[in-house]
Amino acid sequence: MAGLDGSNTLDLPSSNQRQKGAPVDMEHSESRTVSYSAASGVPTEWLREAPGFVAIFMGPELVFDFVNDECCRLVGRRREDLIGKPVIQALHEMRGQAFEQQLQEAANSRKPFQGRGLKLRLGADPEHQREHYLDLYYHPFYSPDGRFQGASVQGHDATELYLRNAELKRRIDPANEYVPVRVAKSAGGGGG
Repeated sequence: MAGLDGSNTLDLPSSNQRQKGAPVDMEHSESRTVSYSAASGVPTEWLREAPGFVAIFMGPELVFDFVNDECCRLVGRRREDLIGKPVIQALHEMRGQAFEQQLQEAANSRKPFQGRGLKLRLGADPEHQREHYLDLYYHPFYSPDGRFQGASVQGHDATELYLRNAELKRRIDPANEYVPVRVAKSAGGGGG
């Protein structure tokens, strides 16, 4: 999406120049420049420092068009190692994992995909790959004539939460085996 001047930027008034809810006066305000992803038209500065991971893929091969800082941290790569490359080429460890198929199914079905606790092995170095549990939302987008253009993915690394819950369940489950027996005895069943 090109800016008002045909570039990939758009000047917007800074938020401290107007009261909340007041209309924007483009002629009489200081402005700040917002860069847009060249292919997708997404305002990148707004996404770059988001607390969760964000990536935008373009075309049927899902070529990285944008990744934020958290996405780079999660996959263990620099932005330069991702931008311009198809997901499966840039993140070779994803080949054969369920996520690869889910991305293609969402693109083909024209329906967004929401994953909870999606398990993925990530990391550039095979010896240092780590298992992650991700909560994410993957949304394909299309041209006005219905052709697949790309997709965005947004989410967060929920690994710590899933591991804590698994540990808690592991500790509680053995105790739960005895609960029905104790309830039956206290309900007047037995014990002399």
